[in-house]
Amino acid sequence: MLDAFYRAVLPSTGKYALFLGERKQHLWAYSLNELILKTQRLINDGTRALYFATASFVEPKTRSQDNVQLRRCFAFDIDAGPEKFAKHGDAVYPSRDEALAAVVAWCKQHRLAPAYVVSSGAGLHVYFALDSDVTPEEWLPVAKALKARALADGLRIDPAVTADSARVLRPLGASHSSGATVEALLSSGKTYTLARLAEKFPPIVERKRSRLNDDVL
Repeated sequence: MLDAFYRAVLPSTGKYALFLGERKQHLWAYSLNELILKTQRLINDGTRALYFATASFVEPKTRSQDNVQLRRCFAFDIDAGPEKFAKHGDAVYPSRDEALAAVVAWCKQHRLAPAYVVSSGAGLHVYFALDSDVTPEEWLPVAKALKARALADGLRIDPAVTADSARVLRPLGASHSSGATVEALLSSGKTYTLARLAEKFPPIVERKRSRLNDDVL
């Protein structure tokens, strides 16, 4: 499952990064096969706070947006659960089931099928996969539009994640601090062209009120 997941959401070439949260350390891989093997070994060893970068990079040095080489997916990070809800209120969902229902409804509204909906341990990660690798310059305008549309519709996504090309998320099989295992709840295998998503989610332009109009009675 990890193999299919990585190949669906990650670019086919470049350098790949894992992040060990407890050690604040990056581990680099030079192929998807190497990334899969390293991830599985760390999971088997019981490594906690394990994350993968959702991009490939030019150089195996820094996990930064200006070092991103390619992308192959868009992602939502949605927090849920009683503890999160008590702390953040309506910015998150009271339960994972409510978060999942909201995601399903939003996807139906926009006739969009996620490649994966993943239980992150304290919420959901939702991945929309592309049919080919794209550059960060091509990816970013669509990521911003997708983020803006979701927020405008009231979907409670983490606004810092969707348009961050170098973002890390938990891989399938990893353990959350709660003890829950990261697992796929839904998988469709659906992919989109970047042009199709750009057409479906055009940029949202905010209209500013004119002071002149405010003064007109």
